[in-house]
Amino acid sequence: MSSFAQATQPSLGSSRLASAALFAVGLAPLLAMLLLVIRNWLPLPTWDEWETPGEMFVSFCQGTLGLRDLIAQHNESRKFFPRLLYLALAQFGGWDVRKEMAFIFLSVCVTAALFGRLIGGMPGASARTALLAWAVASFLCFSPVQFENFLWGVQVEVFFPGLAVLVIAWVNLSRLSVSRKAVVNGTLTLIATYTVAHGMLLWLLGIPLLARGGSLRKNWTTYAAYMSCAAIASGAYFIGYTKPGYHPAFFGSGLNVLQLGHYLILWVGSYFNSAFIDPFAVGLVAVLIFLASLVSAVLVIRRTGDWRSFYAPILIAVYACATAAITAVGRIGFGVEQALNTRYRVFSLAFYLALVALLFALYCTAVRRASWPQRQLFHLAAGITALAALLAWSACYLEGLPHLALAHERDLSRLRALEWIEVIPDNPDLDLIFPEREVLRERARVVRDHHLLRLPFVSARIAQQLQHAAPPATGADHGQMTTCRFDPEDHNLVITGRAQLPDGKRAPDCVLIGALEASGSYKPINVLEAVPRPNKKKGYAKFARAFKPTNVPPGEITIAAWAVDLGSEKLYPLAGTTRISPGKR
Repeated sequence: MSSFAQATQPSLGSSRLASAALFAVGLAPLLAMLLLVIRNWLPLPTWDEWETPGEMFVSFCQGTLGLRDLIAQHNESRKFFPRLLYLALAQFGGWDVRKEMAFIFLSVCVTAALFGRLIGGMPGASARTALLAWAVASFLCFSPVQFENFLWGVQVEVFFPGLAVLVIAWVNLSRLSVSRKAVVNGTLTLIATYTVAHGMLLWLLGIPLLARGGSLRKNWTTYAAYMSCAAIASGAYFIGYTKPGYHPAFFGSGLNVLQLGHYLILWVGSYFNSAFIDPFAVGLVAVLIFLASLVSAVLVIRRTGDWRSFYAPILIAVYACATAAITAVGRIGFGVEQALNTRYRVFSLAFYLALVALLFALYCTAVRRASWPQRQLFHLAAGITALAALLAWSACYLEGLPHLALAHERDLSRLRALEWIEVIPDNPDLDLIFPEREVLRERARVVRDHHLLRLPFVSARIAQQLQHAAPPATGADHGQMTTCRFDPEDHNLVITGRAQLPDGKRAPDCVLIGALEASGSYKPINVLEAVPRPNKKKGYAKFARAFKPTNVPPGEITIAAWAVDLGSEKLYPLAGTTRISPGKR
């Protein structure tokens, strides 16, 4: 072995080990998010999903689906391409929103990978420094503040434009011809335009870049064709467009610069929002760092003429800032606190990716060649910022896990309410799935009958067993309802107890709660989860729930409970009926 190889072998080994360690660190938030998504996802469409694609699926099932339905306006957007995606996915196993959640996860993985590709290709970037920047971006992409967005299938739409911006940046910096760049960028932008409203921004951001030494005169036809497509696509978008009536006027009641600035800072700071972190303070610091980095980038470009190193960061930054401005102008009428809405954190992600890319470009073009004191100062500032961001990220994670568990329990209750919609059509939990209960019931019936929504819906026949049912007041052959009262503070109906099936070999599928009506029959009002009790007699389960009693009959009532065996569609009465008078509610 040569002396050079002997001298460099330990260095190469340690370098590979450090790179592997950085790669493992970058994968950690990705794997954590994957595990949490798989543990918590449910096949439950909620809210906007019952409009798009729910309304479209009804038309599809009834054989009336046409171009008008596919291009129809939803809020401000025309979701033509998402509707095509939903239709395609529904052909394989029906309408299951977990497929869209899988698409969200994959699209964010591609976003992180493209970001790594962009920064790794910057002049002056080393493998180790690029891996370090990618690891930071991975923590941002799979931040705990995105938990809800990863678990809401319809958010696949708003994740797409940010991914498209990164693809456009990569394409424009490639060696492709101008005409091929125009085709790729134009296709992505057309899809983004007819996915979410602000996707039209990409027509400007996607303008093809000339290669080094390229001639604008020789490519004028390509640019003319690109701009013509942009005009046609954008113009067609507004044919028959109407502003949603429930949206506030632009700028709210009037233009207020301070209020607008407050909204934008909160919009940025929401990405690290938790009980321990003030989003306004975080947003203000992030905006100041961004502005300082942007000014430094302009000075470096003026001195060196190397604008290509900053092209991708600035392109992502323009997309982030333009999206923030559009959101602020259209939503500030709801109040500045609306900037903290979870769904907008998809767009806030682009701001932080732009900031990381901008700082990395500054390092590659200027800091790396600076004096030793300047380099150390940059490293110190970057280290402090990264440590503070990691602490804020950890605070969001620790706070997010309990919220995620509560959200999962809440969604399980909603899923049961949907499955029991024919038995309990006035279940108050249905309002948390879609606010128009009758519309929900009709759409659910259509997609269920056509085997598109393949949930284990409960037959209305099970409700017939409650006609003139009289559960015993004493004894506990199948369990007992131990608590039944109205909470004096929030007026919820609180019910707890335990239940089992006659064979004693397994726990009930759930527990049905009913209220005695004046006619003498029991009206089903809610269905509760039956949780098997560990270290107890096999087959026993406990149940506990507090819910709004909006469908409970007025006057003095009797509440009873039944253990449910869905396989045989049989009900088994529980002991412990409770009579509650209006004065105790």
